[in-house]
Amino acid sequence: MPIFYYSRKSDGKIESIFAEMPARKSQVDVIPSRAEQDKGESSSLSASKSNYEQLPHHLKSCLDYCSIVSKQFSNVSKQSSIEKQKLVRLLLAQGLIPEKEGQIMEDVAANIIKELIGLEMLEEDQNFNSEVHVSEFHQESCLVEVDEQDFVANAANLPIHAVIEDDGKILPLDFKNFRIRSLFATAIEGALDEIHFMGAFSEAYLQTVCGLQFLLILELHGTVEYLPDEVGDLVHLRYLGLCSKIKKIPCTIGNLQKLQTLDISCGENLCKLPVEILNIRQLRHLLLKDYLESDGGIRVPRGIGTLIHLQSFTAIFSGASFASELSLLTKLRSLDIRNVSEDHADELFAVITNLENLVSLSISAEQASRGSFLPEMEQFSPPPHLKELRLRGGLFELPNWLASIENLTNLGLYHSNLLENPSSVLQFLSN
Repeated sequence: MPIFYYSRKSDGKIESIFAEMPARKSQVDVIPSRAEQDKGESSSLSASKSNYEQLPHHLKSCLDYCSIVSKQFSNVSKQSSIEKQKLVRLLLAQGLIPEKEGQIMEDVAANIIKELIGLEMLEEDQNFNSEVHVSEFHQESCLVEVDEQDFVANAANLPIHAVIEDDGKILPLDFKNFRIRSLFATAIEGALDEIHFMGAFSEAYLQTVCGLQFLLILELHGTVEYLPDEVGDLVHLRYLGLCSKIKKIPCTIGNLQKLQTLDISCGENLCKLPVEILNIRQLRHLLLKDYLESDGGIRVPRGIGTLIHLQSFTAIFSGASFASELSLLTKLRSLDIRNVSEDHADELFAVITNLENLVSLSISAEQASRGSFLPEMEQFSPPPHLKELRLRGGLFELPNWLASIENLTNLGLYHSNLLENPSSVLQFLSN
């Protein structure tokens, strides 16, 4: 069934609230004017609706949620594309991905996205094929706008998804009447029709958010220096995204036993994670910072190797004892380590070589942005399935093993200060 929603724009706020159409009711029951609307639609829109209705349930549910997420991104950045890998994590957290024996859930989700692209219901971004958006006609097929009164009358006890852009001061009071499963909130400064900047969330706002006990997905865009301890009350949470300048993660994060993804981007003020992070045994994606110029990385507690389900592990400080922990994380597919130096490089590189599932690797030297060189890497042997490689720091010369990485599709060299012409090695990179 498609998603019905209402939008409210006033006093510097945009609120879009979504719910799945009740199975026991027809669209005309929920939207009395729907029959008249359908009479005047174009043949292209009619065809897209017909294609949508014929989708298997799991594809339809995923496309519906993609439409909600696209709505969120169009509010935040005035464009609706979303990174495929992020979409995979969101679909997984929402419980929309069917389990298939012998397959990794993220791969199943990626294949669903690929299938929807093949059906032209999702479209790849023209400039960044790692991003997708819902095609215009299928967006209209998935999302049905209704009056707020009709929504409230039909949404009781239904799972609700909310997209909000406001000043971050007070969350709408009527939220307490809904079973909120997803909340995407953005704090802004200035009027909606003006150029605006990222704002800050108030303590009262965050306290209200932490009272939404049905949340599976929470994403906050805006300054959050400190999360309240009550975030640990969100025991059903599977996805926590913070695009903020957070300084500290509370110890109560360890209560989030079902958390699959912790994504802290723009977190350059965060120095370390609390030891309680080790209690989140189901954690699959630990994404810390997306700021490549940040040298230090975030320190993780001893024992991080017990989080054996980790697949993504980024912007991590690499100390002398890190290699032994890393050797236990055999399911890793994406790894970004910072502060790599000569005193522990040999042991670290030997462990990375044995991470057979690794497809994306980023290695940054200690103080790379200040001209420091990477440790000697000529003896390093890259993992067999590596597709993406980023080296950040000075290089005396390009390692010869680069030419032997058969599946490499993306190579980034930052602050390398190379004197030689790299074409002698790069010419052998077939992909």
